[in-house]
Amino acid sequence: MSRSMRKGAKNAKLAAFQIRKESFRAGNQISPVMQKVKSLLPAGTAAKTLAFLLDEQVNACEKLLCGARAENAEILAKLLCLKEHDIGRQVLLTLGEGRNVDYIEEVRRRASLKAMKRNLDEASQLYAKALQAEISG
Repeated sequence: MSRSMRKGAKNAKLAAFQIRKESFRAGNQISPVMQKVKSLLPAGTAAKTLAFLLDEQVNACEKLLCGARAENAEILAKLLCLKEHDIGRQVLLTLGEGRNVDYIEEVRRRASLKAMKRNLDEASQLYAKALQAEISG
């Protein structure tokens, strides 16, 4: 094999690559589930974090997060089982978006109650600090 490539073959190879690259970008649709997962993970290391959590290859997770690969049933099952970063619950809520399913409504209600309780706890801590500062000062 020769080390140098014919000029015409080199240009043809480059043109074919550019066409594939453009068509890949045009057809890229990220699913709502993967958009939600991507928003929950750290920005710079989302694919690596997802690969660690799912026990999958980083390359496969990069493709999932950019929309080059659609998630299959196995990936969805793994996502639903994750407790880290609140991924499992958020995936379930995203899948049930716009549907009237009893157990999804229950999860939504519990999430709302959990958020309200967290806000109440934070408010009571702030109030206690302010009251203590007022008494001290």
